[in-house]
Amino acid sequence: MVCVQAESHFAEPKTCSWASRISNCQDGMISRAELYGNADTRVYGLNLHQGDSPLLVCFSPWSERPSLDAEGFAEGFCKKYNYSALFIVPAKNDWYQSDGSWAAVKFASNVSRKCRKVIAYGSSMGGFGALNYASQLSATVAIAVIPQFSIDGSRVGFEKRWRQEASQIRFVRDHVGASSTKGCDAFAIFDPFFEPDRLHAELIEQSGAARLVRLPFIGHSGPGGVVLRDALSAAISGGDVEATLRNRYRSTKKTTAYYYLQMARLPKKLASADRLRLLRKAAELAPRDGKIDVATAQELMSDGDWQAALEYISEAVSRRPSLSLLWSYLASVHGRLKRYQEALEAADKALHLVPTNPYYLHQKAGLLNQVGRHEDALSVQEEAVRLAPGIAVYSEQLDRIKRLGCQ
Repeated sequence: MVCVQAESHFAEPKTCSWASRISNCQDGMISRAELYGNADTRVYGLNLHQGDSPLLVCFSPWSERPSLDAEGFAEGFCKKYNYSALFIVPAKNDWYQSDGSWAAVKFASNVSRKCRKVIAYGSSMGGFGALNYASQLSATVAIAVIPQFSIDGSRVGFEKRWRQEASQIRFVRDHVGASSTKGCDAFAIFDPFFEPDRLHAELIEQSGAARLVRLPFIGHSGPGGVVLRDALSAAISGGDVEATLRNRYRSTKKTTAYYYLQMARLPKKLASADRLRLLRKAAELAPRDGKIDVATAQELMSDGDWQAALEYISEAVSRRPSLSLLWSYLASVHGRLKRYQEALEAADKALHLVPTNPYYLHQKAGLLNQVGRHEDALSVQEEAVRLAPGIAVYSEQLDRIKRLGCQ
């Protein structure tokens, strides 16, 4: 097996022998190192001194604030258990469609093809990456958690969650199918009761890309770290990945916050009070989880209890001031209560955290328009449309603002 010399960000990669790589490191240990980078994607390596060890190739999921400097997917897990790994980290949520991502995958394949066992691994957008590039990486196993078949609207008209991202992507390497996982034992893990992920899973199965592993009530949050840890251990040791996933999830699901989170979201006829009870149980199990705060805020808002929503979200943003979606919800609640100055301040907080989020710009423009600041609203809404030209509601609001400005 070969290893790769760590280089400056945009340098051409070089190869070296394991022996010479280890000789440069104190006590023969190699920590995380940047191996390859371009403007779109970087590849980091961990514990690449371990000779004949299995290699995990981990694809990052969607991120609110993607960064080339971000920690790789499952990096903490790989450090804890001393696994050899490559982490593919993109600059944008582009589903690994950029030329730079393709170059990074090709680089990673030069490393992985020397390994006797390679596990491609990822969640959501990263799960797509694992299935889409498993064969290129010479993967022997692929574990894709809640993956997409595609987010290209021309192929998956039901997918609305990432319309903004899809509107800016040129889908040139969107090839999940039997050929993308050829020679690989591939698994797609999903919740059969969570419709968007179920529809993707059915397309993945029809394409021949992976075997489906149905884990009820994981939603789009996944089955939890304990379950995935054991599944990866099984993949590395040559065990039964599917049986491990099912058995471990069955024995632990009622101790995980996301089980109660999804139970609260799923039954359509469940009373709001019962949903909030389940969400409180989830919060007890994971008191610092932002997804639970978001779900609780959504429930209070959908129930029309605006004062309770205001109190809850105000407390939530004080606990998690870096979670932009909570600031956006706070802006919505203030706006509903006609507290426009507070709403604009909260909208600005969301935009400070994610300045290029088209929805946050759209939200702020709507608030500015409500208080009669039409010129400011026009400027902000034009930026939202520029960033996401394919979203109809953004263009429609832009037209309304223009008409009001002319009156």
